[in-house]
Amino acid sequence: MNRSTKITNIKDFFSRPSFRSEDAEKRGVSRPLLQHYVRSGQIERIGPGIFCAPNTEIVDDPSCERMIRLTYAIPESVVCLVSALTLYELTDRIERQLWLAVPHSKFAPRIDGVRFTRFRNMDVGLSSFKIEKYKIPVFDLERTLIDSFRLLDRESAIKALQLAARKEPLNVRKLSGYAKKLRFNITPYLLMVTT
Repeated sequence: MNRSTKITNIKDFFSRPSFRSEDAEKRGVSRPLLQHYVRSGQIERIGPGIFCAPNTEIVDDPSCERMIRLTYAIPESVVCLVSALTLYELTDRIERQLWLAVPHSKFAPRIDGVRFTRFRNMDVGLSSFKIEKYKIPVFDLERTLIDSFRLLDRESAIKALQLAARKEPLNVRKLSGYAKKLRFNITPYLLMVTT
């Protein structure tokens, strides 16, 4: 089978946000052949072993497009921390990189512009966020706030909590439950923003 015939084996992947080299190999398209397709412009490489259809936009916002493509291609990845705060409109930080959580036991690939954080308790607060027709995995608002206190600077975390409290009533029970599971004392900060 020649190169031009083999590309038809992966054309149905072009309807997805992205696909992995493992997916292509199952269809008889080797990694060197994928590289040939990248060089000839027939597919686009967006990360190590991660590809998509060339010159396609799946959503209007380029930062959201990257988020969708990568969460789709990296199994068990979840949008977290600064990227999740951005989705919930709880930060004014300019997002220079995409923040993704992966299970602690999982290998995190090196991808330019992506900051991987290895988490335990990946099921705590796991939710989804809809961007146009795509659903991406993200930690819910309460888990994101707790993680912000645990892993970001205090100023950013307090500001996010204050913004969240102004937008809608905080789910204090949920926040406290997550804080207990993730071993962080949120009580002083809750008192600060609710009194």
